[in-house]
Amino acid sequence: ILYNIEDYIMDMKRVKYFAFLNQFTDEEEKEELFYMIDKVEEFKLNNIVVQNYNDLKIEFYDLLKE
Repeated sequence: ILYNIEDYIMDMKRVKYFAFLNQFTDEEEKEELFYMIDKVEEFKLNNIVVQNYNDLKIEFYDLLKE
């Protein structure tokens, strides 16, 4: 999935920030784009900032604390 999204984003050049979590892996830990250094560098060349997926999601518990 990442390959197709990557091609689309690079061609359109409308994205400034991007976060991606691959949940379709067999591994127990999910693949996060933020930790794939080679891919992050590739996005940087196209002026796209790759962000940590887990930093962007809102936890329900944190919302209740406020």
